[in-house]
Order: sequence, then structure tokens, then C-alpha cells
Amino acid sequence: NSRTAHLLELRSFLRQQNVQGELSSEVQRQTLDRLKVRHMLAEDQVEAIAGLSRSLRMKLKFSVYAPALSTHGLWRTWAQIDQGAVRGLCARAATFLYIQTEHDVFLTGEESNVAYYVASGKMVYEQNLCGRSSRDTLVSTCDVEVGAWISEATLWSKWTHVGNLAASETCKLFSIDAEGLWEVISSVQAIQKFTLVYARSFHNRLTRAVPPLEQYPTDLHVPNTELANLLSSQVDIELVDKLLADGHLELSLAQQAALVQELVDEVCCVEVGNDNNLVRTVQLLVVEIHPPASEQVLVELGIEDTRTQTVKPTCRLPGIKRKRGEKAKLAARRLFAEDMKDIADAVQMRSARNELSHTPSPKFGCETVYHKTVQTFDLLDLDGFQHRSVHGARDSDVFAGLGEVVYRPVYMMPNHSNKSAYYVFMTPAELSEFQEERAELFPLVSEWVNDLVWRAGTNL
Repeated sequence: NSRTAHLLELRSFLRQQNVQGELSSEVQRQTLDRLKVRHMLAEDQVEAIAGLSRSLRMKLKFSVYAPALSTHGLWRTWAQIDQGAVRGLCARAATFLYIQTEHDVFLTGEESNVAYYVASGKMVYEQNLCGRSSRDTLVSTCDVEVGAWISEATLWSKWTHVGNLAASETCKLFSIDAEGLWEVISSVQAIQKFTLVYARSFHNRLTRAVPPLEQYPTDLHVPNTELANLLSSQVDIELVDKLLADGHLELSLAQQAALVQELVDEVCCVEVGNDNNLVRTVQLLVVEIHPPASEQVLVELGIEDTRTQTVKPTCRLPGIKRKRGEKAKLAARRLFAEDMKDIADAVQMRSARNELSHTPSPKFGCETVYHKTVQTFDLLDLDGFQHRSVHGARDSDVFAGLGEVVYRPVYMMPNHSNKSAYYVFMTPAELSEFQEERAELFPLVSEWVNDLVWRAGTNL
């Protein structure tokens, strides 16, 4: 049969070229493994498809390729603005590739003209990294799972692969050809403007990804290229209007105004979810400030409410919403400059971590993704705080439910709105309890802080 004929031909070639030992065995083993695999049919291998009408072929391609495209926020935005653009992308630039086990998709140093999406199977990505000396080479490997986009930089720049990608099992890859993509962009005006904004923003972040500020870009990741960071607020506003008009989003007039204001202020971003629903993205910068020789953290107890002339309880770590594209380090500087001037020169950063959460927004009723960067600081001294102290708890059982916290100093600092904000040091366990029991404890916090302010003679 044909399998035997292929193997005999290969063995003859290896003998003629004097290829022996382990290499000969490895070549024959891999060839045999691949001959056993049942090949998946690619579109260009099915002659009957070529006989279909052009319109029917486009419908077929859209049906086959759309699920993969819908995993990327940019193409979902295209679909909301102009379905024809997505159909054109499927027709001109998209295809599926079937990769056998151990087959190389690309190698380091090869120029790229295709971006990939892993539709099924598993791959492995390998990079050779320089060690401490020029003679040291470190090999970094990682698995690439279903759902990963690979080498997107190809679509928005002249990209050369910086690693090797191979299949660790039989894989199905969806691919987008850069040249075909740009043909679609140039021919569909409805998606042209905001896609160019996306492309320029991506390229800008790609070229600026240099240590020590950022890690070098790879085929798998380019820092700060989430969709929320790349499109403009005007594009987001137009997207909200489109979702409202199509009935995919229901907001009151007050909610619409509040959401648009957030977008104008660039403190949130929106994109289309997999079910054509609105997904809001908020990037937060939160600080954990520890006093000398203590694991307690500084907690914002409450903020002055100028309408009621009282303090509204918050019981949270100090933080700020990051603006679109704003780095965490710059957001931290803005937080200290605007809300915590008294201690800005007395803190030293210790570490940072990132947290991700998905929760429905009670304000807008839509899914919200929170990208939170938590930076830990050491407070070197309390001198900047001392003249802001309003402590002096009275002896009363009224505040017994708040525990030891009521006997600690409370500090006041004006925030960026020139409203008084009140702080106290708590243990992480105490903060968790206050947040979990907010229905019971927040009224006590409000009464306690307002009592302290009144007793200290602070004029709200």
C-alpha cells in the first residue's frame, strides 16, 4: 500500500545519504506516526466547494470561521459595526490549518505574515533566552492551549518570530493573513477609522515594550495590548449607541449619561461580549500601606458627603481608577498627589500583584471586568499624619461591635474633590470583616466617624 511504499522510499533515501543511528530512527518513527494520522480536509482540498456560487461560498466560510473570530474583541466589534467586514475577512484572509504532532508552525528568526488562533489541540512555545553571561543560554518553554491568539503583532507590524512553535498533539489552527486583512480594512469604510486607531496603538505598545518598564514582546504576548487599552473613547461611545439601537443593551437615561461620562473621562472601556452583550472593563490601582513594623494596612473609612454634612462609610483600601492606557506606576503617583499628599514622600514601594475579577455592575447592570493592580508600600514614618489625627473614642458600648478599631487614631486628608477622607489602620482580617458585614457595621462606622469629627471640632 501507499504507506509501505513511502517508508521503503524513505529508507532507501537514508541509506543512500548514509544517515544512520538515532537520527535515522527518529526520522522513520516520525514519518510512520504521521502516515498513521487521518488527515483533516482543508477547504482547498474539496473540489466541490469551488463549484458553489460565490455568495454561497462566502456564507459557508462565514459559518466555518466566525466562531474563531468571535473570540477576539476587535472582530466582535467589527461584527457589531458592519457584518460585511467580517464576511470579507472570512473570504479574503481566513483559513484553517491542520498541524500534526511535533510539526513546527514557525521557527525563531522567520518573518511572519500570518496570525494564528488555537481552535483545538495543544502546542508548545520555546524561546532561547540569554543568561548572565553571553555564553549562557536559557530555554523557556510553555504550553499553548485552545483559545490562544499567536503572533497578532504580524497584523499590525513587520514581525519576525522570536520563538519556536510546534504541535505537541494534532492541532487545528485558525489563521489570518495580514495582506488579506489590510485589503478588507482599506475597502470597508465603516470599520476603517477605529481599526487604524487599534493598529497604531498596538504598534506603539509593541515598539515601547522594552525593559525595565516592560518585558520584551513575544509571539504569545505584547504588554498592554488588551482591547480596552487600544480603542478610543469615541469608538466605545459609538459602540454603546449601536448596542442600544439594536436592543442588545438596556440602560436608563441616567445610566447612559453616567456610562458615557466614564468613557469620556477614560476611566472605563467597553467591548462586545460573546453573546453581543456589553462588557465594561475597569482598571484599578489599589495601595496597601503598612505602618512601621506592622502588618496592619491603611483603610479608607469614609468620605465627606457635602449634601448631608456627614461622612459616608467606604471601608476599603485607598485606590483610583486608571485612565485608558495609564501605567500602574503613573496611576499610583496620581493617587498620592491628588488624595494622599501628606504621606506621598513618606512611602516606599515594596511589591505589586495583579488580580482579575468578573462581576455584574450594580450601577449599569452589565458584566464588568476588573483588572486590579495592588501595590504594597511601607510607610516610613507617621509625621505627615500626626497633625491630621481626629482620634478620641468615647467610652461607650455603642461602638462595641467595631472592636479594637475604635480606639485607634483616625486620620483626615483632603482628596482630589477637596472632600475630607478619613483613614484608620486595620489588620487584613478586620478589613475583611467590615466588608463582609457591611449591612451591620457600616451604620456603626458612620456614627463613630461622625462622632469623632464632631468631638474633634472639625468643620465639615
